[in-house]
Order: sequence, then C-alpha cells, then structure tokens
Amino acid sequence: MTTRSAQADALELCARVRAIVADSWGYDAVLADGTVPEPVTGNGLADDAPGFTGALVSRRRDAATFATDLRQIAFVLVDAGLVVRAGPTSLRVSTSVRPDVSATFSALFVDAAGTLHAPTTDLLSPAVVEEVYWAHFYAHNTYASGSTFQSLVRSLPDLPEVIVDVGCGDGRDTYAFAAAGRRKVTGIDRSHVAIREARRRAELWGRSGALSFQVCDVGEPVRVRAALRDARDASRPMVFYLRFFLHSVTQDVQDALMNAIADCARPGDHLAAEFRTDKDAANHKVHGNHYRRFQNGPAFGRLLRDVHRFVPLLEQEGTGFSPYGDEDPHLYRVVARRT
Repeated sequence: MTTRSAQADALELCARVRAIVADSWGYDAVLADGTVPEPVTGNGLADDAPGFTGALVSRRRDAATFATDLRQIAFVLVDAGLVVRAGPTSLRVSTSVRPDVSATFSALFVDAAGTLHAPTTDLLSPAVVEEVYWAHFYAHNTYASGSTFQSLVRSLPDLPEVIVDVGCGDGRDTYAFAAAGRRKVTGIDRSHVAIREARRRAELWGRSGALSFQVCDVGEPVRVRAALRDARDASRPMVFYLRFFLHSVTQDVQDALMNAIADCARPGDHLAAEFRTDKDAANHKVHGNHYRRFQNGPAFGRLLRDVHRFVPLLEQEGTGFSPYGDEDPHLYRVVARRT
C-alpha cells in the first residue's frame, strides 16, 4: 500500500518535473495514478520498484522530432538535480532524497490529424538510453583519486608524457595523470555532463594549461580522428588510454575507434586498455543498470599485435585489480607500443 507520505512526495515530484518541462519546452507533464508501473526497460535498464505513472504530452506532431526533444528533456532534468532513467518510450524520474518514490512519464503526442499516439516501439534508441544513464551517473558520482590501472600505467618506465584519455568520464584518471606532471593530458567523452563537470574541476584546480577536455562521440570517425590529432603535442609520442571503456561500447564502435587510433598512431606511441572480460559476464555488478559488452582479453591483445601493429609490453588478466564495494570484476589489462 502506498503511504500518504509517498503520495505527497510523488505529487511534489510531478509538480517539479512539470515546471521544469513547461519552462524549458512548453510541454505538459501530468501524473496519472499511483499504481505500480511497468518496469522501465531498454538496453539492460530495469527497475521494478513501485512508483507512479504519468504522461509527458508533446506539442510535436511526429515521433522523430519528439524523440530529439525527449533526449534533451532528460538532460535538463539531470541538470536540475533529479535522478533520471530513460526507457525506449519513457523517462523515470526520482530524487536522491526519496529514491523509493518515482514517477514514470510515458511519451504522448498528437499528430497533425489530431490522433493521440503513445509510441510502443523505441522512441529513444539504446545509444540514447545509455547516454542519459551516463549523464545522470557523472552528475551524481565523483572520484577523489585515480584508478589502480592508472597507477600501474604511470609507473611504467619510458611512458610518453602526452596522454589522451578516451572515454574519460568525469576525468578521474585524466586528473591523476596531470597531477603526476605529464606534459599534456586530454580527456574526451561523449557525455557533455561529464565533460562539463571535468572542465569545472579543472578550472578550480588551476590546471587548464596541461589539462583539457572535449566532448567527442567515438562512434563518429571523423570527429574522433580530429580529437586524437588535437591531443598530440607536436611530434612527441603519446599514450592512447582506455580504461573501463571498451566494454561500454558496441563492437562496431570499438572497431571504428581502434581503426582511428591505428591510423593516427606513430612509432613510439603506446596504448593502454583495461576492460571487463567474458569471464566477468555473470559476476555481481555494483552499478548494474547499463550496457556492457564482454569480450575475450587475449584475443584483443592478438588483434593489437596482428592488425593494429601495437606490440604488447604487459598483459594481465584476472580479479583483484580493481575491487569496488562488494564487486571484484574479472579484467584484462594491456599496455602496448606501436612499432
């Protein structure tokens, strides 16, 4: 049974969402009832907790245009400090103060003929669902120190002084490399929220000279090649650093990224990567509600050597590398040098 306190909090949440959406887009968000909604699913996202159902009523006349707006609405709600999860046709919203009370707003629009539509197929693509997830994650999570993999890479002898951190997130390891005195460190990530937070911290830290960040979707080959070229410092060798990134992208995106790195790489450049392996697929995850792709570690090392001309200098596989809470992921680590 839903308590009166939960009902009051749900009404307050709906009023907050309604005001934000109306001010930003002129749309209306209405609360329909306090029943248990269908789980918000899509790309691995699922949440069966009780909540309230509602509707986000668009002024658009077609699904494609509404989908573009819905993506931006999700980001506006994240920027407002709300907890946001996207599904194929809805946004599930709650607060960090009362996470047990949520409202799932399904997307509705009226076409030019006056017919009401409630899309049942993917209005938001799996890629957008992931993008919203990471926007929320980086808006609500920060790390005070670099990762264990960053410490390992930094300790290696003859490591280049120029680093490009691909999929840097909020800049956890990017900052750590810069703090260690590396000559030039660049972080790139698709999430504009992560890059915004990273830039804000860089300004407060006073490291804007050696440290920089830019928004870049590695699924766009032209942009990623330009970003990699910009990250280089004249003719100096550099490190392509990819921690906990390759398991977060699809195989075709990984292939495009690796081809871009291979095209931009020069002799003496290094590549350092750490990712979850296929042996980690069934293991417990602290953050379980997002996409992961598990692959064979040694096979990736062979690909580096045989296709992309990076000779592995260090390869490790197993657990105990990066425990987090009650999770101990099975990881593959490689550091390789371009011949």
